[in-house]
Amino acid sequence: MYFMYVDESGDPGLPDLSKPGDKQPSRHYILTGFVISAKDWRNYLNNMVAIRRYIKNNYGLLNRVELHGTKIISPHGQDDYHRIGSKRNRVALYREVLKLIVSNLPASVIINVHLDKHKPAHLSSLSGDIQYKAWERLIQRYNTYLQRSCAGELGLIFADQTNEIELRRLVRKMRVFNPVPSHFGGSYSATVDNIVEDPVMRNSENSYFIQIADLICHALYRKLYPKGSYKRFGIDKLFDIVGPLCLKAASSNDPYNVGIVHL
Repeated sequence: MYFMYVDESGDPGLPDLSKPGDKQPSRHYILTGFVISAKDWRNYLNNMVAIRRYIKNNYGLLNRVELHGTKIISPHGQDDYHRIGSKRNRVALYREVLKLIVSNLPASVIINVHLDKHKPAHLSSLSGDIQYKAWERLIQRYNTYLQRSCAGELGLIFADQTNEIELRRLVRKMRVFNPVPSHFGGSYSATVDNIVEDPVMRNSENSYFIQIADLICHALYRKLYPKGSYKRFGIDKLFDIVGPLCLKAASSNDPYNVGIVHL
């Protein structure tokens, strides 16, 4: 059995030229799935407890404080993060946590799906429900990973609070009918037979593994959409730390060569 913990960055809203710039949805929408084996779950949880203890001792961040990429970089009134000190110190914490994840959770796997609404890889990505399409790709890649790399084992999905009803409908539909393009033209149904039960909604405050997905997802956002003033802190390089865990087989068309599925 495998577990995939999912978080998102950005929102799935479509661009609307009738709205002013500050009312526009985000340019990006990203999903990150953090996959671990059930047999590793206990050890990896213990490792995360040890990582949090280390962070508390070295940065003063209490264990009860949620690890959240956006808040680490820009606390905006979050006193727990302000106590760490300067942005340089907070980014050092971010960087160290990612390194500890790679070294202490080495058999985990990361799957990423990304849409740039201004420059989509496929124009069809902007038609219909963006969230639906992104989740569909993520679920497909997860199911394929289970089939090809995990000897056909079964998998569960745990997601941060999202559109639970629509996500449940999507997974149930994909178990029955899931048309995918064929290399020989047309399409065929590749049902997601390895994913069991409905997705389970978890509050990220209560899940270290969803917090990991959040950190990775935000780091990917900062890599794909670098902010000039942040480059001197190396924020645009944070995602590169977790590159060894990324499922490269998820996409052969990713220019970054880490398997990001670009919609």
